[in-house]
Amino acid sequence: MGVNIGTKAAQKMYVGEHPVKAIYKGSELVWGNDFNIDRFHELCPAATATAVTFDYKAAIDVSDCTMVGYIDTAETIEAWNNGTEYFVLSDYEIRPRSCARLFQVYKFLTTIVFNNFDTSAVTDMTYCFAGCSVLTALDLSGLDTHAVTNMSSLFGSCIKLTDLNLSGF
Repeated sequence: MGVNIGTKAAQKMYVGEHPVKAIYKGSELVWGNDFNIDRFHELCPAATATAVTFDYKAAIDVSDCTMVGYIDTAETIEAWNNGTEYFVLSDYEIRPRSCARLFQVYKFLTTIVFNNFDTSAVTDMTYCFAGCSVLTALDLSGLDTHAVTNMSSLFGSCIKLTDLNLSGF
């Protein structure tokens, strides 16, 4: 499938079976999305979050949830909640450029699910889970960390984390 660089319309493309979106910033073609950590923190606050799930929109029933906003400027990544559970959903793979301090000091977080989270371009994961003091289990087996150059204090103060799946990490 070809991409017409001259058109400014977002185009649906696939990497394997997973859809990605071609997004333009000015005249620059940017693949994926611009996942914004600060916006994530604003919409899914550490003070209330007990669970965060990253997934495709079609996979999660949000009928009992409230949409709290968009995490990216292209409005392809939606944040939903139903009290203390947050769902970060998109029709496209969520592709952050950095995971530094993503969940830092989310001290009430008991569950994190990465079903739609492509970390293949991430280089910085410093303090990503630092301060998740009640988190007991974490499955990171699906995360691609080949490009990561800094993981310092990745699990700092995760004092209850006893079940950690790093296969394929």
